Amino acid sequence: MGIKVLIGGTGGDDIFSGYRRHQAIIINGFLSFIPKPLLKFSSRMIRSFPSDNKKINRLKRFSRDWGEEQENQLLGYFNWLPTNKFVHSLLSEELKNEVVNFDPYAYGRSILKENIHLSLIDKMLMLEQKTFLVDHNLNYTDKLSMSVGVEVRVPFLDKDLVSIANKIPSIHKIKNNEAKYILKKVAEKYLPKEVIYRSKTGFGAPMKKLMRFDFQKKINDSLEESKLKKQGIFNSSKITEIIALNNSKKYDFNHNILSLLSIQSWLAQFPWDKSS
Repeated sequence: MGIKVLIGGTGGDDIFSGYRRHQAIIINGFLSFIPKPLLKFSSRMIRSFPSDNKKINRLKRFSRDWGEEQENQLLGYFNWLPTNKFVHSLLSEELKNEVVNFDPYAYGRSILKENIHLSLIDKMLMLEQKTFLVDHNLNYTDKLSMSVGVEVRVPFLDKDLVSIANKIPSIHKIKNNEAKYILKKVAEKYLPKEVIYRSKTGFGAPMKKLMRFDFQKKINDSLEESKLKKQGIFNSSKITEIIALNNSKKYDFNHNILSLLSIQSWLAQFPWDKSS
């Protein structure tokens, strides 16, 4: 088509506060008067609900860290895994001992420590800009565009604009539960309101369909019990269990299984010698 350069919107959510987890922070703030033990009990009850429903899955993620310390709640919004205890259960007995003191939130904690003066929303945005934006959004934007020889420019990440956005009070970024509030008010000068205020729609892959149908052979081959036992990295029986639960639609482990497939793909290219 002769197109060499495209303009992308990457970064808008990360500097003007456009993700559902940002709205969740505000909503969770209204629950602070509820005793922590009751919040934790409610969280456990919600996790027991069947997962074959998008709204239930969102509720599970929203409520997963109820009752936890504020720092863990903020960092937990970036975690696709049910709990850190769950991750530990996926490892072989040999590896469990090696990672027993590992803190997956260590880098996030260092970012929060450097920005202790910020509001909750601005702390979350700082986490976005230093993690999710860099290793996810910009990563796939660059790879997908370069795969077809097209360059993507990201004007929302102009240094001056980012600097200004980070100084805007968080109350103007989310107002009356409206994400990207100030950006949308500016956009009203140029775009119809039905475009600006339409429901947020992502570009996620059809994970459930892929995992339960298209990738079944791949899952059976790559995550077969005897193969996992030979590698000595994962608890093979636990992996088999979560695959069965996912297929039963009782729980949603689709993203977790995809991560396991990705690790297996890596190991196929760069074999791991557990003796080294």
